[in-house]
Amino acid sequence: MALVRLADGTLVNEVLVRQGLAWVYEQYCLRADVCPALRQAEAEARTAGRGLWAEHNPMPPWDWRRQNKVEEWYAAPVRVLRTIARKIRVVIR
Repeated sequence: MALVRLADGTLVNEVLVRQGLAWVYEQYCLRADVCPALRQAEAEARTAGRGLWAEHNPMPPWDWRRQNKVEEWYAAPVRVLRTIARKIRVVIR
């Protein structure tokens, strides 16, 4: 899980979840200092019907990926990383 904080200390993850624009991915949300607030923000967004919670039955992104698994979708990032790796030279001194 990546956390994004602004210079003023605002946790972007929490703002997105609170507005119903992101899910809490329970499998990876393990930090005791952040995850309870994210879970609470998601519960509030669900109750208020904000963002994706305005939909009758929103599909979690992990389910969408599982249903739309195609080779190209998974292979493209690997190709990009290999291309970048070939162009980068690491010098260890």
